Amino acid sequence: MAELFQNKTVSAFLTGIRKQFTDHHADKTGHPLHWGQFLDGLAQKQAQVGLYGGVAACIAYSADFRSQDQAAIDARTELAQYWQERTSTTFDDCEDNLRQNVRLTFLLAGLAFRHDFTDIVVQEVWELLKNRRLGVDGLWTDADFPENPKHPSEFSTAIILILLAIIRRTSTGNSAEFAVFDNVRVDAGLKLQKSYLDERKKSRPYKLIVLIAIMLSLEGKANKKVKSDLIEVSLDNVNVKSRYTHFFDYKKKNGNHARDYFILPIGILGAYLLFGKGLPSRQYLYATRVMETIESSLTKSTNHLFMEGERPSTLEQGLVVFALESWTMPKDWKEYTLWPARLWWWSNKEIDYTRMTALVFALPLYGPIVIATSAEYLMKFLTEQNFLVFLVPIILFCSLIPKWLLAAIGVVAGVIIKPQDLLKILVGKRK
Repeated sequence: MAELFQNKTVSAFLTGIRKQFTDHHADKTGHPLHWGQFLDGLAQKQAQVGLYGGVAACIAYSADFRSQDQAAIDARTELAQYWQERTSTTFDDCEDNLRQNVRLTFLLAGLAFRHDFTDIVVQEVWELLKNRRLGVDGLWTDADFPENPKHPSEFSTAIILILLAIIRRTSTGNSAEFAVFDNVRVDAGLKLQKSYLDERKKSRPYKLIVLIAIMLSLEGKANKKVKSDLIEVSLDNVNVKSRYTHFFDYKKKNGNHARDYFILPIGILGAYLLFGKGLPSRQYLYATRVMETIESSLTKSTNHLFMEGERPSTLEQGLVVFALESWTMPKDWKEYTLWPARLWWWSNKEIDYTRMTALVFALPLYGPIVIATSAEYLMKFLTEQNFLVFLVPIILFCSLIPKWLLAAIGVVAGVIIKPQDLLKILVGKRK
């Protein structure tokens, strides 16, 4: 994937995104946060500030190892202040927002991204999130409200685990400081994997998210069925425009019933596989194809933002920043043998049967047929030149093979087994 980020570097894209956050900073007096749901002029004039906007700004400013820049420090300070106000009556939405586990994890990610994991506020948020896991199921719920039933949520758990994986790869701190953190991630990953495999055939519009979360949590120890399903689901699924909306109901602290939602462009998360270690070549190829799509979207944008909707979402800019950062992760190129992955990817595409038959059978058979019909000439040539004499027995053998037999083998094989299936067998695809 050498062609990626040749015309414009990752740092250049990150700089463009940061500038947009600076240009659209909302001055809302009395509120700790200063970014809205959308990153355009209209949203900022209305000053519709919120948690996701503040988190996205902190992520953008901290990217590219700039967490100690003043802009990043200021954005992180705003998030810390928002956290401290969670039990006060100053901001009515603060406590309700932070009782939602996905929102709480995004707050943690914003505070910890490219920053010290031992930071006091980071540890406070992490402790709260860790303690919200359900003891029996080992998963997280959508929200933690006292008067709401405790139902485990695969979706929320998957998003949480993906964000925790990003924190693990980008936050500073030694192994001892991350010991408990890693234990929770792995255990929750195993529980999510069990929940998925117990109902593997269940219809899940968020299936890709669950599979990516398991892969990032368990890395090379994920179940083979999970790996196989990820290969199948991710085949040609590089559409970063498609969004999934997750709804959940809850009862607020004032006693009112409410419904909240979380909108996520699922396709972007495919790039996050690059945060994992020991990534199989097929998953690596898929992640890089997602990165190509993201790069194309950013390149076409006149304002240097990811914008696959009517308006540029601030949260989606943060998600894209994570994707760009994933490309900068150290890669162990010994892990990747890309030609089998490329061959597998190509063999799964819908290609005309006649063309596939020609490619798979006609071309390989062409060589032996030519050799068989030209054996006498080749023997004379090689003998006269006095080199490659060891090929003479092979040529003699080929000259004895009837031409009709070679053609018949190709025809029979083409009838018995589809070329696509043959290629899948050759590259070792397993269900």
